[in-house]
Amino acid sequence: MNEIELTGNIQVQGFACFNSGVMNSSLSGVEGNEVVAQFTMDDASTLGVIGNLTDPTESRIGASVLLITGGKCGSSPVFYQFSELDRRN
Repeated sequence: MNEIELTGNIQVQGFACFNSGVMNSSLSGVEGNEVVAQFTMDDASTLGVIGNLTDPTESRIGASVLLITGGKCGSSPVFYQFSELDRRN
């Protein structure tokens, strides 16, 4: 199976613990329509994202789970489920 490596940054709203992060490219990728991404956030926590590409432009990730570990909010692992993430330019 082929996997496409991902690179990039993330900005989030609505979390009191962090605002942005940098992707760990060696632990992030796309295989088929499944996306797995891991970010090191500005409070030193790790944000993991698992989801599926949901549209032909590949600008949305749907039916996803966030896992936060470490930092201010993730001293114990915290899971969130959300409907989708949108790419913003």
